[in-house]
Amino acid sequence: PPCPSLPPGVLDQLSGRTTTSRHRDRVTIALGALLGELAVAVEAGTGSSLLWRPLNHQILLRTRHDAGPVRTAALKCCLALATRLGEQYNSLVPESLPYVVEALEDREEEAEA
Repeated sequence: PPCPSLPPGVLDQLSGRTTTSRHRDRVTIALGALLGELAVAVEAGTGSSLLWRPLNHQILLRTRHDAGPVRTAALKCCLALATRLGEQYNSLVPESLPYVVEALEDREEEAEA
């Protein structure tokens, strides 16, 4: 199920058509920052980090996308979320690890970035 606090289509930006890799990188950086701040804001507003799991899962699902650039963008967003949450991300590591390992084993060099 989609993350209830995430407006429809936000994560679809990871797989949106972009004209250049530079534009795609800017979108990924902005989206990663947005997702990190959203996670923090949701916790501050609700007093709970329970919504982090579905948010993280929706990002992780994109690490299995057919297109290498989308997988790479999803990994970068996971990293941005983990960086923003710091040690609090540790509760999400067990479910994240299989996706990250799979992505790192991907034969496409771009997904290993």
